[in-house]
Amino acid sequence: MHIIRPLFINRYYQASHSPVGECLRAFVEAMPNDCWQPMVYTSDRKPLLDRIPDYVSFVHEDRWVQYFAAAVRRLVLPDLTWLPDYEWRAWGKRTVKKILRDIDCCRIQPDYIHSVSYPVASHWAALKIKQTTGLPWVMQFYDPWADNPYRPFKTKFFKDKDWEMERIAAEQADLIIHDNEVIAEAWRTRYGPEIGKKVVVLPLSVPLPKTEPQPVTASGRLIVTHIGNFMLNRTAEPFIMAIDTLMQRHPDVRDRVEVHFIGSVKEEDKKLIKKKALDDLFNIHGIMSAEECEKYYQQSNLFLAIDGVNPDNLFFPSKILKYFYFRRPVLGITPIGSVLERELRNSNHTVFSNNDTESIASFLYRAITDYPSILTFDYSYWHRFEPESVVSTYQSWIEDLVSKRSY
Repeated sequence: MHIIRPLFINRYYQASHSPVGECLRAFVEAMPNDCWQPMVYTSDRKPLLDRIPDYVSFVHEDRWVQYFAAAVRRLVLPDLTWLPDYEWRAWGKRTVKKILRDIDCCRIQPDYIHSVSYPVASHWAALKIKQTTGLPWVMQFYDPWADNPYRPFKTKFFKDKDWEMERIAAEQADLIIHDNEVIAEAWRTRYGPEIGKKVVVLPLSVPLPKTEPQPVTASGRLIVTHIGNFMLNRTAEPFIMAIDTLMQRHPDVRDRVEVHFIGSVKEEDKKLIKKKALDDLFNIHGIMSAEECEKYYQQSNLFLAIDGVNPDNLFFPSKILKYFYFRRPVLGITPIGSVLERELRNSNHTVFSNNDTESIASFLYRAITDYPSILTFDYSYWHRFEPESVVSTYQSWIEDLVSKRSY
């Protein structure tokens, strides 16, 4: 069988606290050795995982560029740091040079390039390498490019430049992979049939924990866990207010509720918890490693996923991958029409809009008093994110892509 040699480019592959790196590692490590010989180029920025596969090559990242970019965003114009992003200057340019040098001296002989964002610098580096080598290029998005609300532009001039860069990449890429149908359809509509025919949807790979999920039981106590970061317009406020409403209506259930937030929590959310005198219910743990999180996945009997109030949010919320794997009910709080809403409804979990505090509180009361009634979700839904299944789908596309390569 022919060995396929992909060249992966992603800044976060070896990062110890990166959802992007975690999902990509699960995908690459699921590639059968008798078919695949991957190469990965990533950043040396710490903290990094201790275990380093022999196919991983590090490229030095200049930390000072990040601090300089932060100053420019604060004091000058943030737009200057988003084309494509500061990581391009800190890491991407050097990555292009190293890869081209390694190809020239035959240290590596890739069959194609595969870039993964975030950051966009990964794609811009791959574009430069394709233009030099002519290698086929797979452009995969874990996070959007121009549709990313967390890349805020102040001026139309620079935002138009951003759209132009995305279009250039879309035209040059041989295969474009998105992680959900919402953004895939947005690209097909935006760029028309020629580019649209290159757009496919591939589920993210769930990083499989070392432990099997323990059976969930109705203990009479509701343990709610949110694993992930609250940032920008993604806030815990609707859930906190729902808990407050629940306590006002049913103070008798106070000792039957326990909430865990793992990851960064906004200061205004902490203040709201204190203001509403809910400190005894909320446990804020900060950022943890994947291994440390497993305890909370196992002990929880309800997971929480919250989106910011942003109607244009095209992100696939990677946190729900492990939620699905551990087979617990999920409470989603998200704008109607979001990717999160679609995934949770497809898997028969529970979803409310961000302003529907009353319904959220009522659901929580039902979860406490009649827990079996919320166990109606699809327990097998996580299999569509199993790394081996995802790789199998991907392999059929790549075999076709590589076979068409002209020398």
